Amino acid sequence: MPIGNEPYDIGNDPTSGDVTTAPLSGHPVITPPTSAIPATEFDLKAGDTLPAFIVILKDANGVINLSGATVQFHMAEKSSKRLIVNEAAQVASDPTTGGVTYNWVSGDTDAPNFYECEFRVTFDDGATLTCPDDGYLPLTITPALV
Repeated sequence: MPIGNEPYDIGNDPTSGDVTTAPLSGHPVITPPTSAIPATEFDLKAGDTLPAFIVILKDANGVINLSGATVQFHMAEKSSKRLIVNEAAQVASDPTTGGVTYNWVSGDTDAPNFYECEFRVTFDDGATLTCPDDGYLPLTITPALV
């Protein structure tokens, strides 16, 4: 499970699963397998807007160059698939790193539940790619005590 602002590393490397160093910030990243729902989870308490959801997008060739691309963050309830968040994510200042951040806003994390997340990349030529391409990034929002 990421701690603080450590990014997930979303890729298609079936041998992944080890903690590596991200080119985005030098923070450790967790590379979940893509042949199934990623084994790692991102957890928040209800109402929290930190930490941001930071990922490194990869494909079979490595880090995805996001130059000229836009990225949407999608979050849906796991059980119903009801879309809760469909908002723009921020591409890293160096788009060649594949780094993407979604900054939570008020209301995004209000309802405790299990969620599934993905990032949809639209390249400048109109081509699209969804990451991860197999399964979803799991997110658990637990109730706050107060």
